[in-house]
Amino acid sequence: MRWILIFLLFVSWNISSAQESKICVSKEAVKMDYDGYLLKITVEKDGKKYETMPGDYQNLVYFIGQFPFKERAEILRQFSNYFDDYSLCSKAVEGLFPLIGMPRTIGHYSKETRYTIAVEAMFLINWITFGDMAAFLSTKPVLFDVEKKTAVAYDDYQSIKKLAKVYKQWVKKKQRDENISMFEMFELDSGPVIWEGSDAMQTEERKRFFKKTFKNAYKRFIENNK
Repeated sequence: MRWILIFLLFVSWNISSAQESKICVSKEAVKMDYDGYLLKITVEKDGKKYETMPGDYQNLVYFIGQFPFKERAEILRQFSNYFDDYSLCSKAVEGLFPLIGMPRTIGHYSKETRYTIAVEAMFLINWITFGDMAAFLSTKPVLFDVEKKTAVAYDDYQSIKKLAKVYKQWVKKKQRDENISMFEMFELDSGPVIWEGSDAMQTEERKRFFKKTFKNAYKRFIENNK
């Protein structure tokens, strides 16, 4: 009987171990448009290895869709480790747009061509969290100063810190939650520094669109934020 119990415990341990995943968000030295770095996600799960190609943002939405919320939350947490990293990204600024529909934040055309790892981390969080709906929040890794009404320079670290503070608080909250609402975009886009282009979306029309599109989700959002 004792050996049967030991065997069952061994089998149970192996099954649970197989289900555990190993997640790593790493900074890779990659030469593209500049000498710099880019972030890479690696997930080892059930004997398989999943990796993103640094700089390939278009396929990120499909990559993250393979994993449950708990693993996504861990990826968010690891991205937050880079919120204070001001290393230059090797990829030049370019737009990331949904495959279907019109981009919603293309009203600004700044001349910024560079961005930091900190900004990349927050930009990627937008897209792995909200999917194509992130086009309502950010289509380029460029920040915007609400008061000055101008794009933030890539090396304006004080402005980056202001947005990073908002993201740090939000990511910390996601470690306790079990879901994400589309309306949480408003939480990430309400401070003195936001994403370039999203200032044009801070309207009642935008809110009505979200209410109509995500009617049931909106009801839950209101209940949870009374």
